[in-house]
Amino acid sequence: MSETSDYLNGYRHDRKQAVRQSSTELFDLQSKVMLIGDSGVGKTCLLVRFKDRAFLSGSFISTVGIDFRNKVVDVEGTRVKLQIWDTAGQERFRSVTHAYYRDAHALLLVYDVSCKSSFDNIRAWLGEIYEYAQEDVVIMLIGNKADITTERVIGIEDGERLAKEYNVAFMETSAKTGMNVDLAFMAVAKDLKMKKTRKPNDPLFSVSEYIDMKKESNKCKAGCYLNEVLEGSELHLPQYVPPPRNPELEARIERLKAQQANREYRDMVKNVDKVEVGIMLF
Repeated sequence: MSETSDYLNGYRHDRKQAVRQSSTELFDLQSKVMLIGDSGVGKTCLLVRFKDRAFLSGSFISTVGIDFRNKVVDVEGTRVKLQIWDTAGQERFRSVTHAYYRDAHALLLVYDVSCKSSFDNIRAWLGEIYEYAQEDVVIMLIGNKADITTERVIGIEDGERLAKEYNVAFMETSAKTGMNVDLAFMAVAKDLKMKKTRKPNDPLFSVSEYIDMKKESNKCKAGCYLNEVLEGSELHLPQYVPPPRNPELEARIERLKAQQANREYRDMVKNVDKVEVGIMLF
């Protein structure tokens, strides 16, 4: 049995126990988040990466119907419980999925950057969202499997263009490397907190602006650190300390070298003798 199969079996077997344990965790706010999109785009992998810090590699059975996990996160001192629902992308389960749209606080609409059909179907998914979900639901478009390079068929600019057309937040993620996975869920948790604690005169919170701000902040941190390293201000390499000498070991090494040299010399002499004998016989 593969490592992925072992993990999946444990994931499914322990789900009820995990739900019971998470239900005992203290929290201030609760949010229902749904992962939706075509089958095979990596919704379950995103959930497992965020919840368990793991990646389901290889092939596995698609989600049947709907499943969920809980995770409590800290948002500036407020404990927000995210109830994350993982939905099946197959057409035969759509009616089941629709029933869960109504009370969802956020919908993460996922496509696979290496699968054009999953991207082309985004408009149909958005149509269902506008039909069944609440008006103030947070919609985030996610291009998953961004770690893929050679097989990519949907560019980041395609996702940005579509998100701008529908006025929804957008980012690319990688469940394999963890890129932007935490940011996606934490943006949702931040939105819930701001809605619950916002005062009448406070500005409205924008998930898109928050995501862009975090991305720029991360770029700045990486760029500033690189500049400091290049300038030498942060480049503090430990001083090289040679290992202590071992005369006995050094002598043994020299003996082995001498023995090796003697063997090579004897082999060379034997080969020369064979050649000379061959010449004499000839």
